[in-house]
Amino acid sequence: MSKSWYILQARTNTEKKVLSSLRERIARSGLEDAFGDILVPEEKVIDVKDGQRKEVARKLYPGYVFVQMDFSDAAWHVIKGTPHVLGFIGGDKKAPTPAPAADMARILAKIEESHAAPAPKLEYVPGEEVAIVEGPFKDFNGTVESVNYNQQKLKVGVSIFGRVTQVDLDFGHVAKTV
Repeated sequence: MSKSWYILQARTNTEKKVLSSLRERIARSGLEDAFGDILVPEEKVIDVKDGQRKEVARKLYPGYVFVQMDFSDAAWHVIKGTPHVLGFIGGDKKAPTPAPAADMARILAKIEESHAAPAPKLEYVPGEEVAIVEGPFKDFNGTVESVNYNQQKLKVGVSIFGRVTQVDLDFGHVAKTV
């Protein structure tokens, strides 16, 4: 019998604790053969703070843990007895429904894609208004004209003395206006 993916709801910000607790409980109960992967899906994003680029992990589905397993009473008791687990998503309390294979394939592909090329934490759109917070044009506002995510740079049109001048800026030199 092949293992199916099940989605667990966990208390927010306890996903990593649930993951480690589940692994411990599975090992103690001797049910390693009944379980496959246990995931807290994350994506790598690039955060720019104080001009420094840093790769950080961001949870794709906060409050959820994905478990691959052969469903049985013993496996169900291991999961239900794990601290911070609120229950299964789908089905009823005693017989949860596995996550659709197509959905899980899409989630796993998104995780792989994220690890291959981290996405920027902030996304800018041409035509969007930004405030310049650093550099020689500090305290000016401008309009995003183009975005280069690979280099983390923007071309921003800044109005100086009534004329729009195009300026190249790093992501860390601008902030979104509200």
